[in-house]
Amino acid sequence: MADPELEAIRQRRMQELMAQRGGANQQNASQQKAQEDAKQEAEERRQMMLAQILSSEARERLSRIALVKPDKARGVEDVLLRAAQTGGISEKVSEERLISLLEQINTQTTKQTKVTVVSTYFYKMDLVCSRKILTFVNSVAQLAVWRVDQYV
Repeated sequence: MADPELEAIRQRRMQELMAQRGGANQQNASQQKAQEDAKQEAEERRQMMLAQILSSEARERLSRIALVKPDKARGVEDVLLRAAQTGGISEKVSEERLISLLEQINTQTTKQTKVTVVSTYFYKMDLVCSRKILTFVNSVAQLAVWRVDQYV
């Protein structure tokens, strides 16, 4: 085969590969869009259910909690939705009932704070040793210069 023929084959193959990648990217983009739409729809259903379960004051309190601790608010929402699905909630949850639920959750999920003190002793000793080594090296260097000066 001549070089122009080989170059033409390479160009066609490159175009085929680019077309395949472009098609794959479009499929990935459409799949991603579908997933995002599904997530958004699920979140909208979740918010609608919460609106049916919670009073307006309770929703406001939960939204303020979500600003500060989103994970905690999400957990409370999950508990409320599960209770509603199992029939544990017969009327709208008031702000007072939400507060008592939050207190129960706080007592159940108290985190133990662990403080670790790292000793700086070895760090300080390392600095002291480094300074002593530098002082020694400088004194040896000065001594070597002094001895060279004597012989010159």
